[in-house]
Amino acid sequence: MTDTNPSDTIYVLEFETRVTATILPTPTFDEYSEQFKDFLILDRRADGVLLAQAHTRGDSTKLSVKTTGP
Repeated sequence: MTDTNPSDTIYVLEFETRVTATILPTPTFDEYSEQFKDFLILDRRADGVLLAQAHTRGDSTKLSVKTTGP
């Protein structure tokens, strides 16, 4: 019997992976602009950057903190 140093041992592992996924279609810019129109004014620059400006019913953004309780 030969002594084997574990660091001298080569292990070969083989894996088979199967992935099943439902790929949802990516909405167009016009589709998500319409979907968020009540909250955001969306614009896409020529270089692809998406600009989002929040609004409250077409007016400036109004933020508030409401507490709930009795």
